[in-house]
Amino acid sequence: MTISDLRERHAAESRIVRESVRTFVMAAQAGDIKALSDIVCQFDLVFGLGPACLRAAARLPHVPWSTKKYFRELHYHDGDHLRQELGDRILVDAYRVLLPSYRGPAVLLYRGEGADNRRRRCYGLSWSANRSVAERFAEGTSRMYEDGSVLLETFAPPEAILMKMPKRYGEDEYLVDRRSLRAVRVLQRSRRI
Repeated sequence: MTISDLRERHAAESRIVRESVRTFVMAAQAGDIKALSDIVCQFDLVFGLGPACLRAAARLPHVPWSTKKYFRELHYHDGDHLRQELGDRILVDAYRVLLPSYRGPAVLLYRGEGADNRRRRCYGLSWSANRSVAERFAEGTSRMYEDGSVLLETFAPPEAILMKMPKRYGEDEYLVDRRSLRAVRVLQRSRRI
């Protein structure tokens, strides 16, 4: 394969991404769930497609309820995978448009997190209003991380809360933009087991 071949291949892949992003944006604006789903299924197959689509979605002024409902369910079923593949920052910016907006008061929230993530202040999106849920996550996390885990607490202002998740599994879960949190306290530390 020559340099010229590589350039042609890259140009063709870039065209596919641009066309797919256009389709994704139009589908999000129209509430076309089939078209959205078709593009989302390609996120893992086409390099750069997921981030490009979500960055474009973050610039939209609004989307219909059907699109918000689709992304709420997508996050519920595939949120961990999306976060691992795309990263929290891209997701949070897109979720501000693509998810049903939170319209409630500030909430006292908890999260079990790896101690190293606490040091770097790179907490995940999912927090719970139920302390015992966060304690269970912290206990499970302590087995995975060299530095153990922490139980975190924050009083999340409404602007930090992206959405309250549907009540499933008793987790009382909220999706939170960590960049909008004012203070996060460590309530307890657990060493690696």
